[in-house]
Amino acid sequence: MTNLFHDSLGFGAAKMIRRIVGIARVEDLESIKDASKRAQCERAALNCAKAILKGRRQFENIEQVIVHIQSFGQD
Repeated sequence: MTNLFHDSLGFGAAKMIRRIVGIARVEDLESIKDASKRAQCERAALNCAKAILKGRRQFENIEQVIVHIQSFGQD
């Protein structure tokens, strides 16, 4: 089960990255009118996804993932 959890985190992180830099853009970010603010949000989301992808094996449960994700919105 642990491997499935870690693989799921990796898949989700890759999906986040694809939705930011790929053709299938996410409306939540695209709707931000201020280009500077949008870039800041995209950068934070990419950094979050990258950290999850690279460190997915450190997470033991979804609560830890949620805390990690929330830490990127503290700026």
